[in-house]
Amino acid sequence: MSELTKNDYEKLMESFMNNGKSTYNSSDEVKVSVKPTNKSYNEKKKKKLFYIDKAIKTVATIVFVISTILLVHGIIALNENHHCSFCGVYNSITSVLLDGKSSESTDLDTTEKPKESDYEILPDSYFDNSKSFDNIKEYVKEVYSDNFKNLDPISQAKLLSNILKYEQYILGCNFNIDVKIEQIDVSDNDILTYGYYLSPSHTIVINNQIIQENSPEDVISTLLHEVKHAQQHFYVDFYEDVFSNLSVDNQEKYKSLPIIEYAKAYQTSFYNYVDADEDFSAYKSQLCEVNAEEYADSELQTYHNFAINQGLI
Repeated sequence: MSELTKNDYEKLMESFMNNGKSTYNSSDEVKVSVKPTNKSYNEKKKKKLFYIDKAIKTVATIVFVISTILLVHGIIALNENHHCSFCGVYNSITSVLLDGKSSESTDLDTTEKPKESDYEILPDSYFDNSKSFDNIKEYVKEVYSDNFKNLDPISQAKLLSNILKYEQYILGCNFNIDVKIEQIDVSDNDILTYGYYLSPSHTIVINNQIIQENSPEDVISTLLHEVKHAQQHFYVDFYEDVFSNLSVDNQEKYKSLPIIEYAKAYQTSFYNYVDADEDFSAYKSQLCEVNAEEYADSELQTYHNFAINQGLI
């Protein structure tokens, strides 16, 4: 065995100071086999806690992502069901007070299952040769009958769609408009919405509560009010999509036409629209609402006279 050098001695002492065992060979480097110490145990413990902490953070991240997705989905669903800013709301808080109706919403699910029917929506060509009220009188009779409230919402919508087609031809709105029957809850300001018109999808929504609790003429009047809104939007679309693209000379030539004047006025009314929940008085005084209500009141007289002659009221 060779003599222990000063350098080897220092290495050996250092290993012992660190609680190590040494296998010494003078010709080789000193090899130290270190015992498991408290420091090594703590390192393992820290490593274990690191992985636990990482797992918890991963789970928390997944939960956060899922919650965010659900929240965004809820917001999108809310926006899809929200009334468009150009909707036509028909009625006032005073009607609720006068009728003594509760502000509680009515559930579509009733104890008695709505009766299904085989009503079909009339084709557009049905009115091509005759725009007489006689074309829809059978459907009007159905709406005035007691059976109408017991029909399923789809059948109710079909009946109203056929009446709507007649009104569309009167107003010159020769495009497809859908009718839907839905539950519309009373607003926070106790405003009861009879119906509204969705311009982008050309859809009239009628409140189911009105069908179940109000008179048939309230239902028809709501339909008349909203189809007038459809015509108003049609005028604005024409003004923005067609008239605005004409040459300056042609715009000057046609700008005095009544349809252009109305379109410009309706455009201003829509862009500055005040919802009934915000200010009911301002809402009622808007040009688009005034004209829609005037049309509904005037046209309803035809239906009222028909119902009287037929003994329906």
